[in-house]
Amino acid sequence: MTTESYLSISPKTFGKDWDCIKNGKEVDGETNLTSKLPLGYWTEKNGLGTKLTLSFGPETQNIILSQKELPYGTRFLFTCECGKTCNNLYLHKNKWRCGKCAGLKYESSRINRHSTIGSILYRAMWANKATDINEVIGRHKIYRNKPTRKFKSFIKAATKACLDSHVRAANMLVSLVGSL
Repeated sequence: MTTESYLSISPKTFGKDWDCIKNGKEVDGETNLTSKLPLGYWTEKNGLGTKLTLSFGPETQNIILSQKELPYGTRFLFTCECGKTCNNLYLHKNKWRCGKCAGLKYESSRINRHSTIGSILYRAMWANKATDINEVIGRHKIYRNKPTRKFKSFIKAATKACLDSHVRAANMLVSLVGSL
């Protein structure tokens, strides 16, 4: 199975509540992972740090949040039951686990892009990803005369998909804005 086929949670799942969690405030909220699966969550401080409790259906699970110091600040990560810290947890057999514990791999790692059919699948996968990114960014390609991260992701995906005309147009836009 691949990570793309599983329900997952990341800091983005919790929206603005994630900032409260990072600042040590206790949070009690709910979000929808799908239209049929609400996810309730709340936090508690204990001697080890912050404990995030997730409630989905009749199940609840406690997850410890750990901190990683970086040169530009602190990053909060989930701690899986195996002890590994990660940015994403996947719902596997009614438990939130890291990709390794769930036995997951990325879809792109299963394609042999050096074979004829594999290269077609590889380019199609990246073309699909470029299309998805382009729909998300809409008109927000440039901010303060610089390309946004999403726009850079689009250029990377379009390059890997061999969408040369899109890549040329995107790079032309970046160079025109850079010359202002």
